[in-house]
Amino acid sequence: MTHDDGMISVIVPVFNTGIYLDQCVESIVQQTYKDLEIILVDDGSQDNSGLLCDQWVKKDARIKVIHQANSGLPTARNVGLSAATGNYIGFVDSDDWLLPSMYETMMSDLQSNGADLAIIGNKQYLEMKHPETRIFSKPGYRIMDTPESLKYSFIPGYCGVAAWRRLAVKSLYDGCSFPKDAQNGEDYPVAYELSRRARKIIYNGSPQYVYRVRSGSNSSNIDNAPYLFTKEALAFVKAHYPDIKKYAEFAVMQTHLGVYNRLLHSKQYKLAINEESSLIPSVKTTLASLKDMPELEISLSRQLILRILTWTPRMYRLLYKIIQLTKLHHR
Repeated sequence: MTHDDGMISVIVPVFNTGIYLDQCVESIVQQTYKDLEIILVDDGSQDNSGLLCDQWVKKDARIKVIHQANSGLPTARNVGLSAATGNYIGFVDSDDWLLPSMYETMMSDLQSNGADLAIIGNKQYLEMKHPETRIFSKPGYRIMDTPESLKYSFIPGYCGVAAWRRLAVKSLYDGCSFPKDAQNGEDYPVAYELSRRARKIIYNGSPQYVYRVRSGSNSSNIDNAPYLFTKEALAFVKAHYPDIKKYAEFAVMQTHLGVYNRLLHSKQYKLAINEESSLIPSVKTTLASLKDMPELEISLSRQLILRILTWTPRMYRLLYKIIQLTKLHHR
């Protein structure tokens, strides 16, 4: 399936993912939507990834490769953006893969609704001793404006912030780039900015992107960047869309709790305890607002765990350790 003036530039940053790369690129090449420009950005890989990229260029005329010294994921994405000539922009992580109809579905969502940003659902492939796949996104179809898309970016299971779930008209990226110094969370400011700029946004919960969760990947790092970026989004929401402020406050709490939990997971207990003075008031604010945010669907057990954090942080830390040990035992 192709469209006039509908070429998608698919940007794939590559760094030491040789064991996964063929599966990833094959899933892009085999898309039912054929009008693609596939840009592989080899970010100084030290394995065979660069060689595989060069081999793919010979196999498919739609593929281009850029080799560069290692500069990090955000810079690799920005380099791909600069090289893109398509009218639409999509991203794929080089250890993930796509269902065959993903881009056809997203282009149909954009064009049938006159939208400029489409967001697709995803699955998580958990790479462990007994691998399993889980559907991460909630079902449904939403046609949204800026405040609603921001709201559903703050609510878990819907829009999220991942660049690889988004297909955007290229002009939305004008003057917009991934923060090059971010070690983690580089998707947050870009996702929020795209929602601010877009006139109409489509959410399609069909899980057509498969995200691989593996130890040692960037998403496992401890970094407070997602928390800081979400705090910036909260400031914007307060100024422009106060009706969704509580959802933004929840997202700030969630990202802050993520930092806290990763500190506990890595046994950096002193640093974790230092976070409690600012985290606990945020958790209390969220708990007090839950009745006004029914879309969050936070279970009673989850609410209880959050309340334990506000009552007795030491007990929360002990519970967290027990839960992690239980997960490790069942892997």
